Amino acid sequence: MPKLSITIPNDMDKFIKDAMKSGQFENTSDYFQHLVQQERVREDKITKLKVLLEKAEASGVSQKRVPEIMHDVENRLRKNGQL
Repeated sequence: MPKLSITIPNDMDKFIKDAMKSGQFENTSDYFQHLVQQERVREDKITKLKVLLEKAEASGVSQKRVPEIMHDVENRLRKNGQL
């Protein structure tokens, strides 16, 4: 596994050490691995959202009025047991 060396300000070092003391992380490596994993998840969500937005934009403008759209959404949620 690659080894990295980084420099961080004292307040960040204290923050990480406090997180380790509280039992959230065993060591600094665990903390940074957690941060990288969170960033990967965030980037994945952003990518999926961009795809959905592009798809929505490509679908064009709806001819339905807002009350019709709301009615359709409510029906779909009821049908799925979410409402």
